[in-house]
Amino acid sequence: MQGKGLGASLALLLVAAALLVGGCGGGGDSNQGTAASSTTDATEPSSPAAAQALRQGAEQIRDERSQAQQGEGPSGKAPGPPQAQSGSNEAQESPPPPAKPNNAHHDSGGGAKQFSHKGGDNSIQESGAEASATERDAAAAVLHAYLDARVAHRWDEACFYLSASAVTLLEEFADRFGKDKGIQSCPEVLEALSSGSGQSALQQSARVDVGSLRVAGDHGFLLYRGAGREAYAIPMVTEGGAWKVGAVDGTAGV
Repeated sequence: MQGKGLGASLALLLVAAALLVGGCGGGGDSNQGTAASSTTDATEPSSPAAAQALRQGAEQIRDERSQAQQGEGPSGKAPGPPQAQSGSNEAQESPPPPAKPNNAHHDSGGGAKQFSHKGGDNSIQESGAEASATERDAAAAVLHAYLDARVAHRWDEACFYLSASAVTLLEEFADRFGKDKGIQSCPEVLEALSSGSGQSALQQSARVDVGSLRVAGDHGFLLYRGAGREAYAIPMVTEGGAWKVGAVDGTAGV
């Protein structure tokens, strides 16, 4: 379950890396931007050298995470305690966290069965167990708050609703691909991503109708309908008793 979420995050962060390598103009007014014709277009690197840098960066992070899961750091030694990063939420001064999200959106609910495919891959739809309507609404409120914060360009608030692992992944990519452009933190990466997609794309991505929350331990997946009623899934994580969004965006076609 977690592997699919991480794969989606890496794919989306390759978009960010392409923008950072190719020059994103993150300081511009996103309201004036033109929505990208497609995600595929946004991921095209600006040069062969940029493409190689993207592949090497993604492969290196993938290898390091694989080693860490096996109890080894990049050097082959057991990893020590985590070090605070200059761009992390803990290390930088930030405004007070937003109030607990109150779901003002309408979500249809109905459970995961509506997202199932006869004879297809239903690994997410059948993962864990179906959460109660109360728990589903609590997780959905966090997803809506994250997406609404992006639409309003409240990047610090959007990062607050992301899980610690999602923020760390954003910062790792920023450290490797955005340092020379002054892009180091989670809010700055989200702003760079928005400059490549445009305001209309952010607004469209925020129109979601949550139908199901599948839970296994402290992880889960929200299943929802987006634009054109297309099915999406996005990983969710509980941290400190509250739900957090586990990826930059949902994965379509589940």
